[in-house]
Amino acid sequence: MYLNNISIKSFFYVVVIGEILFFLLFGNQFIKLNKIFKKNEESEKLAFMMEDKADRLSGRSQDLTRFARAYSFSADKKHLNNFYQILDIQSGKIPRPTKYENDYWLLPVQHTQENNSIGVKISLIDLIKKLPFTPEALTLAEEIIENSNKLVELDKEAINMVDGKFKDDKGLYSILGESNKEYAQNLLYSKKYIVQKEEIMLKVHLFWEQIKNRLKLKHKKLILEEEEIIKILTTIFIIFLLFNIIILIIIIRKIINPITTLNDKMNDYSNGEIINFKRFTSDEIGRLCKSFATLIDKVKHHTQSLEKANKLIEKERYLLSSILNNTIATDKLDFIIAINLLKEYELCIRQPVYSTVLYN
Repeated sequence: MYLNNISIKSFFYVVVIGEILFFLLFGNQFIKLNKIFKKNEESEKLAFMMEDKADRLSGRSQDLTRFARAYSFSADKKHLNNFYQILDIQSGKIPRPTKYENDYWLLPVQHTQENNSIGVKISLIDLIKKLPFTPEALTLAEEIIENSNKLVELDKEAINMVDGKFKDDKGLYSILGESNKEYAQNLLYSKKYIVQKEEIMLKVHLFWEQIKNRLKLKHKKLILEEEEIIKILTTIFIIFLLFNIIILIIIIRKIINPITTLNDKMNDYSNGEIINFKRFTSDEIGRLCKSFATLIDKVKHHTQSLEKANKLIEKERYLLSSILNNTIATDKLDFIIAINLLKEYELCIRQPVYSTVLYN
């Protein structure tokens, strides 16, 4: 009932404002969802970088051990050069290759040289510190590198044994002798070496677990935020659909049905039928119907006035015709309504006088 009193113009203002609000709500939530997607992408990139650094911690120790053991068997200077090159890259003494991945040292030298460019000089620990690791993870990384450096001392000792160099009392390889590959190999496969290696791998595993747990929690948080926004979007969409269904129903009842009714009544009126309006609304269509009803009343009033005038003219015409043709004028019901005195004089009934008209 209240809607009947609202103008169509105001109604459409409300509809437009409502639609704009819904689109603003949609846009706001989509922007938030897009930000979460971007955060998720950044998180994945960050996860890849952090996992790569964890791999480097593990791969650094494995590569050093592999080249030290290979040198202890073959005495090939290629393995020795690779060993010291790894140490120099990890310590930041020489530039780090741009594609320095775990399989770098497994690929042919020509391939690595053709597909890599010279990077910057930066140590592995400094690279790790640039990433948002937790203090606990950074501490673990420092311990891994420290333990790995201790293991490197055993590697160097075995390498020098192959070269025929042995430690003196000061820990310097100043004592020269014959190459002893067997002793070098025993050192690299000794229990002491394996225990130190296991300690490094254990810390690398703990480092990995911290990274995975942190990334898992972060990913879970982003998923929850994403699900929350999707729920909000779904709710807004359902409300938006209901709002538009209600608007459609109101348009049908408030605009389409009244216009259809008005059109039918105009057609009926043009066919000569009598039409009546039960009630008028306060909107534009209601005012149009009221104006049309007023027009019909005016036309009806003028029609009745014309009919009365035509009847009076017909009565006068009949009266005049009766007077001119007869001495006594009667109406259609044979009542005497006038006497033609001139006609009476012509018939020698009385003296000539003007005619007198009598009306009932």
